[in-house]
Amino acid sequence: MQAHCSACHSLALVAQNRMSRDNWRETILWMQQKQGLWDLGDAEPIILEYLERNYGVVEVPWRRKPLDLE
Repeated sequence: MQAHCSACHSLALVAQNRMSRDNWRETILWMQQKQGLWDLGDAEPIILEYLERNYGVVEVPWRRKPLDLE
């Protein structure tokens, strides 16, 4: 992932985003169509797996306890 992504932009740009695998795929497609990103070939599924695992959507399984207003 680092070899491909850091060739064009800072890895901080990746780290500040959290997306689903489908959204990461759409982002890669957009970069290929609009930004000149090369075909990732066999590396694409590996990159998507890494992005999903490390920068995927984080769902919080709980909510904060309601405030006691009385």
